[in-house]
Amino acid sequence: HSRPEYAERQTALMELGYGGHASYGDQIFTPSQFRHHIAVFPEGQFVALDGDQVIGLTVSMRIRFDPKHPFIEPWWETIGAGWLRHIPDGAWMYGVESCVHPGYQGRGVGGALMQARFDAARLLNLYGMVAGSTLLDYQQAAAVATPEEYVQGVVEGRWFDTNLTKQMIKGFRPVAVIPN
Repeated sequence: HSRPEYAERQTALMELGYGGHASYGDQIFTPSQFRHHIAVFPEGQFVALDGDQVIGLTVSMRIRFDPKHPFIEPWWETIGAGWLRHIPDGAWMYGVESCVHPGYQGRGVGGALMQARFDAARLLNLYGMVAGSTLLDYQQAAAVATPEEYVQGVVEGRWFDTNLTKQMIKGFRPVAVIPN
């Protein structure tokens, strides 16, 4: 589980991973936000460490969700601009963020962090987990496919998307494309 003393290192990891700065505009969490995540939902926050270096992190919150009527809104809105719209009695876990240090990608760090989330959801007796997926590799098909067609192509195995394909391997299934 994450702890408040990791907050600065978590922000540094997001800055490295996304090439921005902790700010509202760059949508990278500040140390204060990471500490807030731990305060409101400690069971859902995880880090991976190499010594004292944070090499991976996940942020989660609980939500109310109806799979038959998924919400279609921007991620930043869903997560309360980084402060989390956590609902303590929500029956679903929402995967807010997951980030692995570029030098550690492909070594199972992300998978281990995802497993920690699944284990937490089971321990809390939640219905399941909901997550968004940035279409990281959409540019490979943008000239010939709409985002919806691209997602269908990923589902059918015509395209590999670094983010969405890995989520599908973990058991997620796409239900909607969020516009813009």
